[in-house]
Amino acid sequence: MESPSLMVFRTPGQHSILLIKRWTRGMTPWEPWNDCANQIHSSEGKRKTFSTCASHLMAVSIFFGTTVFMYLRPSSSYFSDQDKWASMFYTVVIPMMNPLIYSLRNKEVKEALRKFQQWKILGNFQGCQKRVSLESMLSNILKSRSSPASVSLQQKICYKDMSMANRTTVTKFILLGFPSKPVIQVILFLVFSTMYSMVLLGNIGLMVLIRSNSHLQTPMYFFLSNLSFVDLCYCSVIVPKMLVNFLSERKTISYAGCGLQFYFFCTFADTESFILATMAYDRYVAICNPLLYTVTMSQKVCVMLVLLSYLGGTLSALVHTCFAFRLSFCGPNIINHFFCDLPLLLKLSCSDTTLNELLLYTYGSSVEIISSIIIIISYIFIIISVLKMRCMAARRKTFSTCASHLTSVIIYEGTLLFIYSRPSSWYSPNSDKYISVFYTIVVPVLNPLIYSLRNKDVKDALRKAIESKAIAQ
Repeated sequence: MESPSLMVFRTPGQHSILLIKRWTRGMTPWEPWNDCANQIHSSEGKRKTFSTCASHLMAVSIFFGTTVFMYLRPSSSYFSDQDKWASMFYTVVIPMMNPLIYSLRNKEVKEALRKFQQWKILGNFQGCQKRVSLESMLSNILKSRSSPASVSLQQKICYKDMSMANRTTVTKFILLGFPSKPVIQVILFLVFSTMYSMVLLGNIGLMVLIRSNSHLQTPMYFFLSNLSFVDLCYCSVIVPKMLVNFLSERKTISYAGCGLQFYFFCTFADTESFILATMAYDRYVAICNPLLYTVTMSQKVCVMLVLLSYLGGTLSALVHTCFAFRLSFCGPNIINHFFCDLPLLLKLSCSDTTLNELLLYTYGSSVEIISSIIIIISYIFIIISVLKMRCMAARRKTFSTCASHLTSVIIYEGTLLFIYSRPSSWYSPNSDKYISVFYTIVVPVLNPLIYSLRNKDVKDALRKAIESKAIAQ
C-alpha cells in the first residue's frame, strides 16, 4: 500500500491546511506497527505492547494537536479569545498531565512509587524504634533505683523531658554540660567566668591597642586584630549560655537557639582557620620576599583576604546548619556537651544522617586541612629562608616572630582536627567535652597573651599606652 503524499486537516473554522509528507514505502507510520503486531501471536502480548505505547501516544496527540491547530493555519483565521483557551492546553494542561499520564499508565513507575512509600514508612518506624529504645533504657535506670531520693536531679530532668517529648517533634534540647555536685558547679562557674573575663579584656584590649597605635598599622597586626575579634565572637556564642547552665537546674536551649548557636560558632571557628592561614602567608611574604612585601600585601589585598576568610566561614556554617536542621529530631533531646555541636546533634536525629556525616568528613574537614596545608607550606619556605641567613641574631628574631603564630595554630588546628576529622564511631562525648574547652575558651584566652608577651612591638606599644595614661592623670 502506497502511503499518501498529502494529508488534510480540518480546523473548527472550516479552513484546510495542507501538510506535505514525503513518505517512502516501508517508512509509513502504521506499517511498522502492523508488522510488529503481526509477529506477536498472543493477545496478552499485543495488549501489553499497545499499553506501553498508549501513554506516549496520548501525550503526543494532545501536544501536537493543539500546536498544529495554533500555528499551521492562515493568519486570517486567528481568533484571539478562542486561541487563548487553546493555548492553555500546551502551556499549562500538558505539563500537568504528562506526569499523570506516564505514571498512572506505567507499571514500573507505580511500582517504584509504592516502594518509595514503603521505604519512607520504614525509615520513620526505625527512627521511632531508636527513640523508644532510649526511653526504655532511661525508664529501667530510674526503676532500678531503690530509693527515689537516690535518683540524681539530672536524670529526673532527662527522663521528664523524654516523657514530654513522647513521639513529638523536639522543640528544645538539654545541654548536660559538666554534670557534678552543686558545689562543683559553682566552682566551675567561677573558673569559666574568670577565663571569659580574660577573653574580653585581652582581645578587646589588643584590638584597641592595634587601632590606636600608629606603629602597629601593618598587615600583620591588621590580621591579628581580626583574629582577636573572631576569638571574642565565637567564645561569646558559647560561654555565656554555659555559665547560665552552671547555676540553672534546667539546662535547656530552644531548637532555634541551638541552630543559631551552632551556626555562629561554625562561622567564627572556620573564619579563624582561614585567618590563621592568611597570617602564615603574610609571614611567608615578609620573610621570603621582603622587598615586595609592601606591594604584595597592600591594604586592598589585606582587606580582600580578610573578607574572603569571613565569606568562607559563613558559607561553611550555612551548609552544615542547613543540612543539619533539615533532619527530624523526634527524641531523645539530651546533648552530652556544653554547646550544640554537630556530631552529637547527628546522633540525636531519627533521620538518615549519611549525607551529613559525609559533609562533615569531607567539606568540614577540608576547611581545616586546606588551612593546615597553607600554613605548613608557608612555614617550610620560611624555614628554608631562615636557614640561608648567616646572622644568628636575624635567625633568632625571625623564629621569635613566627613562634607566637605557630603556637596558636598548633593548639587550635590540632584540637579541631582531632574532634571533627574522625569517624563517628570514635566519638567519646565525655573526653571530647574536655578537649573542646581548648578551642572554645583556652585558645581565646591564650591568643592575646601569646601575641603580646612574645612580641616586642606589642609590648612597646602597651608600655607607651600605660605611660601616656599615667602622664595624663
